[in-house]
Amino acid sequence: MTRIVQSGRVVALAAVVALVSSGCTLFGWGYNGNGELAVASAPAKTRMPIAATSWKAMSGGEYHSCAIRTDDQLWCWGRNNVGQLGDGSGGNEINATPRKVDTARWSKVSAGGAHTCAIRVGASLWCWGAGAFGQIGDGGTNNDLLAQHIGASAWTTVSAGYYHTCGIRSDSKLLCWGDNGSGQIGDGTLTGRLVPTQVENSNWRSVAAGLSHTCGLQTDGSLWCWGYNAGGQLGDGTTINRSSPTRVGTSTWKQVSAGASFTCGVRSDDTLWCWGTGSDGQLGQGTTTSSATPLKVGTATWTQLVTGYWHVCGVQSNGTVWCWGENLYGQIGDNTTTSRSTPVQLAGFTSPRSLGTGSRHVCLLNAAGGRWCWGRNTYGQLGLPGDTATHLLPATQDSSLIDWSTIGAGDGFACATAGGTAKLYCWGQNASGQLGDGTFIGRPAPVQVGSAAWSGISGGAAHTCGIQTSGSLWCWGNNVYSQLGDGLTANRTVPFQIGAQTWKSVSAGTQHTCGVQSDDSLWCWGNNSSGQLGVGTTVSSTTPIKVGASTWKAVAAGLSYTCGIKTDSSLWCWGYNINGQVGDGTTVNRSAPVKIGTSTWKVITTGDRHACAVRSDDRLFCWGADNFNQLGDGSYTNQVSPVEVGGEDWLGATWKDVSAGANHTCGIYNDGTIYCWGDNSVGQMGDILNTATVFPMPIGGAPNYTDVEAGSNTTYGLLNGG
Repeated sequence: MTRIVQSGRVVALAAVVALVSSGCTLFGWGYNGNGELAVASAPAKTRMPIAATSWKAMSGGEYHSCAIRTDDQLWCWGRNNVGQLGDGSGGNEINATPRKVDTARWSKVSAGGAHTCAIRVGASLWCWGAGAFGQIGDGGTNNDLLAQHIGASAWTTVSAGYYHTCGIRSDSKLLCWGDNGSGQIGDGTLTGRLVPTQVENSNWRSVAAGLSHTCGLQTDGSLWCWGYNAGGQLGDGTTINRSSPTRVGTSTWKQVSAGASFTCGVRSDDTLWCWGTGSDGQLGQGTTTSSATPLKVGTATWTQLVTGYWHVCGVQSNGTVWCWGENLYGQIGDNTTTSRSTPVQLAGFTSPRSLGTGSRHVCLLNAAGGRWCWGRNTYGQLGLPGDTATHLLPATQDSSLIDWSTIGAGDGFACATAGGTAKLYCWGQNASGQLGDGTFIGRPAPVQVGSAAWSGISGGAAHTCGIQTSGSLWCWGNNVYSQLGDGLTANRTVPFQIGAQTWKSVSAGTQHTCGVQSDDSLWCWGNNSSGQLGVGTTVSSTTPIKVGASTWKAVAAGLSYTCGIKTDSSLWCWGYNINGQVGDGTTVNRSAPVKIGTSTWKVITTGDRHACAVRSDDRLFCWGADNFNQLGDGSYTNQVSPVEVGGEDWLGATWKDVSAGANHTCGIYNDGTIYCWGDNSVGQMGDILNTATVFPMPIGGAPNYTDVEAGSNTTYGLLNGG
């Protein structure tokens, strides 16, 4: 549970890993009874990657979806048979795990039938995917697996329809390209266009490309539609196709969205109106009657609007989310497959950041930027890794998407910070408030803790401590033994600052906590019944107390004992020692630090009753309790002094990292492979066999792990490069 890495690569404490490298993916496996894997709320043995990330914009195509994270990275998922995901692969029918398009920064995205267009930061336009009708706009009809730069102009918005695309340049000119069999290009002809072609009229501010028709708003608020009109979707009172823009009434409008053969828009007074085919109730009138002119949907006012093929979702001015229309695949999100002819409120969401709908699926970015999707999922278009089932209710699992920088695993819960933003997220058990979200409610998915930026995080038995980027120390959760260091014994459900000093690292143990301040002094607080505070007594302390006059690189707090590395790289331990976990050759408790051997060390980790360390020569040693073979020497015999892991066949092996859980241990071998040993009763070794091993066993996956963190009965690995 507790691990410290030195030599400038990592500074980590008590179930903490702080990565120097960026672009890491977090995987978790083992016991999940408290949701600590953040993939389910029921116990499971899993090696599913888990993550939480924050998004700001998204769009749904026919069978694929795309979204932009708050770090401006663009990801797509779902069907990729013609390259619509833009990652260069193509030819794949099912892609339930989001794929990163490239390393560029993006500001807007629109997913069409089987192609995608997006605008980069800097206003350049790029398209990829199906190109048979020229909808890519690069002058050809080939499919493109990678993003193609469309012209040299600056663009403000883009809308990808089924077989055509439209966009507005920074000079307010509207251009369309692709299929034009019904006049949806709007240039007065029925001729398909392989490159952007200007639409009649000027001064446009938004555009919506549907199945075979297009609608746009001019800068004066007037609404114009053109293209296919058999269902009355152009709103001009007829069913005659139009190859040039035709104005819809005399009102002014704020938004417009084009479905398969119907259209909806929000007027300047924020009222919602729909027109066209109404066969599935998509006009919101309580009937299935069609209309060639706009019909008002209820009396509410609206702020957001999106249309699928035959359904609609929107956000009212009070922040509530509503859907209606076709519901064959559960795209209404009301846990049924019954179509709805009037708006139905989507439970559990208010004031979402963004809505995106495909042909028969919907995705929503909630107020915190979390991604939720529901509806048809045949091709993985909901972005739920390993899942192609239809979902009648919103589901979420952002996997392998966040660039984690730290991970801290406690007993039944975990916390992690996101690279780039350094925001803190926690999940799992929360009976003592250890998740820091102001509640005692367990969370099966990551929840953000406040808005501060963090440099390190450490999970104990039921409390958490972390260091913000300012160097200030904060603790929360269980405080029965004053392990929070605030001078009290009351639990805290939100982070509380400990003193005014600045800190380098912190380690949360079971009932005590230790940390190293910026002057390299070591301080401990909480329960001291076994001398684990290291101050020469067994008197507990409700506030931090200094441990001697030495200077320290790092400290690791375990179950009633502590180990640390001084600035001269010597290793010292103290506290409870019945199993030899102090490592000094005895089973006598020590109330002050005792030096362990004469070697120098670079990594130290403490579990419940055993400890492990990597020497300066990269060889790995463990000591203490061995009832589950957590020492990895094959003896099942407690060791009161460090013994090398692996037995004779492993002598001299070199290791990059190690982390001790309650009764198991995992380490990163020199080739980047994770090996685990010890207790495996709930799958904490990640091998799906549920059996213990005598010596280190490799964990599957590519050998490019940068860090490993063993929680109490759970393990997390951080992959390099996503």
